[in-house]
Amino acid sequence: MTTGVLGSLVVLAGWMFNHMHDISLVDLMLQFGTLVALPYVMPLVLGFWWNRTPPWSGWSTVLVCFIASMLVTKYLTPDWAETALGLSALADSERSYWMVSVGVLTNAVVGTAWFAGSTLFWSRVPAATRERIVNCERRSREPIAVETEIGGETDDGPSQGRLLGNLSIAYGLFILALAFIPNSLGGRAGFVFCGLLVLAIGRLLRGRKRRVSDSSPSRS
Repeated sequence: MTTGVLGSLVVLAGWMFNHMHDISLVDLMLQFGTLVALPYVMPLVLGFWWNRTPPWSGWSTVLVCFIASMLVTKYLTPDWAETALGLSALADSERSYWMVSVGVLTNAVVGTAWFAGSTLFWSRVPAATRERIVNCERRSREPIAVETEIGGETDDGPSQGRLLGNLSIAYGLFILALAFIPNSLGGRAGFVFCGLLVLAIGRLLRGRKRRVSDSSPSRS
């Protein structure tokens, strides 16, 4: 049920964006992230601070933020800002900045207020559900016991360092190759700098992997 409702809201948002023919693709993606993706993220982030909320706090926060986003696009437009704030005609870039800024601010304020306010209903949550949420909160704060979770010692630290180092080196080489694309001298220099920086990070990760391996005690 919840998946169907939220999916319908995303389809509705896509239909609304499809009728915005006067904005560029970049501005469309920015507004999509602000007015559609941000409502999904709000309960995920706020859940780190407010764990003891009723089960409906997450999806209801997404729904409220969606409604706030639709109201923003309908009423808090750049034209409204020009009239209400007495501004001169805004440039196209300024109009885009206004929609992104007011969307982020509105969703942050409304989403936080709604999610935090739902904690007032914690006492009405059934005892079994409260116990499950409290246990989840307690377990999320416990460190991972390698012996218990995996069943013995592990050298995942060096292995992960090697893997991340190899990935960073591959990314760095790819970014360096972009310097061969026809571009200005400054553009080529930017690709070279970024590529060398990512390569250096990969080299450090691989070096750390070897240091960890050398310092680990030998196993019989």
